[in-house]
Amino acid sequence: MAGLAGGKAYRVTGIDRLHARLSGPMHRRLALRADPAWAVFGHAARGEALLAGHFGLGEPSPRPGEPIWDIHCDDPLREQGRQAFRWLDDLAALSAPQAQRVACQWVQIWLNRFGKGHGPGWHVVIAAERLDRLLRYMTWLSTGTDAVPLAVLERTVARHQRFVQRRLRQVPGGFDGLLTWTRLLTAGACLTQSEALQAKAKAALEPLCAKLIDTKGGIPTRNPEELADLFVALAMAARALDLAELSPGPEHAGALARLAPVVRGVRLGTGGLARFQGGSAGCAVTLDAAMSVVQGARGAGPAMPMGYVRLVRGRSIVVADVAPPPLAVPGADPHAGALGFEMTSGRRRLIVNCGSGAGFGVEWHSAARQSASHSTLIVDGQSSCPLEPLGRAARRSTELPEDVEVELHGDTPDTHVVAAHNGYAPGYGLIHVRRLDLDLSGGVLRGEDLLSAVTETEKRRFSGAHDGRGVPFALRFHLHPEVTAQQEDGTGPVHLALPSGERWCFRVEGALSLRLDASVYLDNTRAEPRASRQIVLEGRARDFATTIRWRLEKEGDMPDFLRENPRDGLLDDPVPGPA
Repeated sequence: MAGLAGGKAYRVTGIDRLHARLSGPMHRRLALRADPAWAVFGHAARGEALLAGHFGLGEPSPRPGEPIWDIHCDDPLREQGRQAFRWLDDLAALSAPQAQRVACQWVQIWLNRFGKGHGPGWHVVIAAERLDRLLRYMTWLSTGTDAVPLAVLERTVARHQRFVQRRLRQVPGGFDGLLTWTRLLTAGACLTQSEALQAKAKAALEPLCAKLIDTKGGIPTRNPEELADLFVALAMAARALDLAELSPGPEHAGALARLAPVVRGVRLGTGGLARFQGGSAGCAVTLDAAMSVVQGARGAGPAMPMGYVRLVRGRSIVVADVAPPPLAVPGADPHAGALGFEMTSGRRRLIVNCGSGAGFGVEWHSAARQSASHSTLIVDGQSSCPLEPLGRAARRSTELPEDVEVELHGDTPDTHVVAAHNGYAPGYGLIHVRRLDLDLSGGVLRGEDLLSAVTETEKRRFSGAHDGRGVPFALRFHLHPEVTAQQEDGTGPVHLALPSGERWCFRVEGALSLRLDASVYLDNTRAEPRASRQIVLEGRARDFATTIRWRLEKEGDMPDFLRENPRDGLLDDPVPGPA
């Protein structure tokens, strides 16, 4: 289930449970006056994993056939996701009779065990998220031979509506509050007898939109997936209001207009998101549906949305991280991915970062945050910025700053970006400068990485950081698991084949060590981490300026038939432990 990284676990109090029990009586029913079901919100692959017994609750082995409620879970964030019915998105995305039967069964079990105010799911934030899904899937759940009776669902949403109205004062501030008020606004617009809830949610949402989404459409965590989640929730609320013949408030509408171009700016050719700063790829279909709601927001948007640059030529799209990680931002999941990039060709991912890792346990999550898990340059095996251990409050270190400078040239035939950061200056006296140049056809990506010591202080640090053999460095280019890689003679260029039929070749200038290593792709739509490969360049910086030039070039003519629709299926190649 999604929503693990950077989240907050909410504790249910005795007062919460009392209000949940008092929020009946069970004969009170609320019907839909507008159906909010309008898009796919989950992942079919995760739905298949759920049916196979992979619940994402930390269970040591799959438990096929068992209800999700029979699995013990010690992780409060995972339990929160279970109580919020996040699994319902994935079962619905699978769109199969078995998935519908299981969804109805699990909802009915929850109603029997927890529906009258019991259990850990009766905090207003969790209840609002659960109510949002009950409304979206009410028609689906109440249809078929194994359906939950419509009257039962209408009584359930009535209890939820009354409960959240009783606990509105407990809605937090920040982004959880923004999402909660957005969900309550959707519920108020879609349910009968909910005008008061709709009015309160609309009034609360307006100042939060102005406060939390900046004038350029960015958010402090710099997490593309969180940004997209906000955009989708606000778009869903706007659509619900429209169906109810109402209009969003001016700040709500303004936030959507600001967010839309930024979300487009961090999307790749797959339709999904670039995976930076703890974010996953999201759901392309959901993003498309949310974009269809926003009118008049087709402008180019900011040149560097939320600290990312997007190079587009031909069939190729490159998105690079050119801003400091959110080290001092509450709720953020900072990753040391400075100057890392991801690349797609058509609808296929080619160069990637390893991913968040948050859904696979603490060890995977910790490994994924390091610079070595990103497609960037690493000095002496160290990350480009300090990272607080997981579970501690993030704070910026005064000893190891990271300042990123960037120049984007997107209006030239060969679009390129030049960026630099000083994360290795305090320890090694080195500045990392990276240039990415995508040619007019999109068939050649040229890269140049420079390690330099310029000031006298930097030169002294650099000279003292090595014993005459130079400071070791490595450039890593992680490949998507569907990319087949083969190296000439074990030391020469690396040839890459995409499932679409395209072929690419990676070359490097100079006497650098070039090899293929094992890597891992951490995809939260899969039950297990996926084994993949990475291209690794290694060398030593012996002078005050060391330049590494590399080239990724499409080989041959375009194939007659491109296989551009990768199957969103189950994982069959898990790897045993963290990288």
